[in-house]
Amino acid sequence: MKTSIATTLLAAASYAAATRVSYDTVYSDKSLSLTRTPCSYGSNGLMTKYGWKNVGEIPTKYVGGSSDVAAWNSDKCGQCYQVDYNGKTIHMLAIDYAGNGLNIAKGGLDELTNGNAYYIGVIDATVTKVDLGSCLTGSSKREATFKA
Repeated sequence: MKTSIATTLLAAASYAAATRVSYDTVYSDKSLSLTRTPCSYGSNGLMTKYGWKNVGEIPTKYVGGSSDVAAWNSDKCGQCYQVDYNGKTIHMLAIDYAGNGLNIAKGGLDELTNGNAYYIGVIDATVTKVDLGSCLTGSSKREATFKA
């Protein structure tokens, strides 16, 4: 059986598009201080840029870790991700490091898996970097944009 180069490249691109997404209940804790994450202070820190001190002050539904956040004060702190899985979509704001892919609040994985995060644990989803406004809710979109 012969396989064309285009078919091989397409298959590789499809495989590479899948990103590992897991969950951690720590990101559901609204009192979680950003000082416990690499995205606290520094020129790229969320406390510095927006004045957010804990998860509950961030005007977004879901936060979590990303493997793009490589170190303290990473320029990827505050990156918004769109996560698509089986026809469902959520947005997640990066506040922490993740070893592989994304590690999100349990509620986010529950939303993607119809309440089955605990049973499934890890999924392979399509993840896209999007603008910060996609993650923020309400009037906070405008405030965060002006502070940036």
